[in-house]
Amino acid sequence: MTTTARMLLDFELQLPGRRPTREEVRALFGWSLTTYYAALWRLIDLPEVVSAEPMLVGRLHRLRDASLLARYTHVA
Repeated sequence: MTTTARMLLDFELQLPGRRPTREEVRALFGWSLTTYYAALWRLIDLPEVVSAEPMLVGRLHRLRDASLLARYTHVA
């Protein structure tokens, strides 16, 4: 697992019950929220990440699925 991948996971572990702010992501990673979530969503599908942080990955999968569902059900 890369250093950046571990930083993403550790950052998410510090955020139980809330989403990161744009400012937090920009300060830590220098990324936009779009870039942050794109990297995070790719990361949580990797087998080594699932085995290293199964509970976190499960929570993030539910968050991603809910976000996708909300996006597609609100389209007119």
